[in-house]
Amino acid sequence: IMIVSTDDDPLQFQPCGAPVVVSEYPEDAGMLLAALDWTKKNAWDTPWVVTIPAGWDRVPPDLVARLVEAVTGSGAEAACVTEGGRLVLELGLWPVRLRRELRRIIDKGGQNGIAEWARGMALVVIDLG
Repeated sequence: IMIVSTDDDPLQFQPCGAPVVVSEYPEDAGMLLAALDWTKKNAWDTPWVVTIPAGWDRVPPDLVARLVEAVTGSGAEAACVTEGGRLVLELGLWPVRLRRELRRIIDKGGQNGIAEWARGMALVVIDLG
């Protein structure tokens, strides 16, 4: 299932044909939380959400398979990527079951919501090279 999560005008994404989820919080963490909540409600047996920013044009065709393999092969709870030595949390595989913790971090005003959330879980990182 592909969904679009945004903190902007949802009408601009209607042409893509996917469900559009509007975040109640700004920034990447809010959009991730909206996607996790939507998945829990609408695809309740789906364990993870993959995040790919709309403007990211360097997504390898096997990204999702690589993220899933990294998580299942390591016993980690989540995965993200590095590119050029830089950690890219916006490209990741995130557990739906830990969405409440992300909401708690956002609600308490965490400035780096996804980074703070990721530090609290077993995270594996793959290199896009």
